Amino acid sequence: MTPPRHIAAPRTRQPDRCGVSLVELMVVMTIMGAVLTVGITGLVKLFRVQAGEVQSLSEAAVWRRLSRDFRSDAHNARQAGAADSSRLELQTVDGSIVWSVADDAVRRQFQPSAADTGAARSETAGSVEHYRLPSAGISLGLTVPDNDQRQIAVLVVNRPGDPHTRPTAGRIEAALGLSLRFQQPPAQGDRP
Repeated sequence: MTPPRHIAAPRTRQPDRCGVSLVELMVVMTIMGAVLTVGITGLVKLFRVQAGEVQSLSEAAVWRRLSRDFRSDAHNARQAGAADSSRLELQTVDGSIVWSVADDAVRRQFQPSAADTGAARSETAGSVEHYRLPSAGISLGLTVPDNDQRQIAVLVVNRPGDPHTRPTAGRIEAALGLSLRFQQPPAQGDRP
């Protein structure tokens, strides 16, 4: 006799998995949402920092240009007058330069002298330049140090804010007539 063969039970055929279940899809969507939220938040912070840096660079360029022009004008000035802390007038060989404060900007205006014959100048008559320094308190003035007879033109900028992120104050000082110190004074007969 032959031993009995094990009778195999009929197998139920499992269907092939071609897709994903709803639970798996929900888990993936939740993870993607979290990753996108973190990524977008990081990008927004990055753009804010970039905008602040661009503004700081722009203000630094304005500050350098203002400093250079203010010192150059003061060094070339023969006389100066300040009626108040918002206006400074410098008399040069070519004419007068008026520095004034308006809102959040410093304004520089050149006016040629009446005796100017139209010789080659680097500036046109009535030229105006603006130096914008937002959120700043700006004042102009003249001082005379105790140890010197030369007047000093002063431009002071105070701005509110966090001293860790940007400077809160700046001061430009320039001696009047410094560029004229080696020139010969005009002869007595040459003066008008």
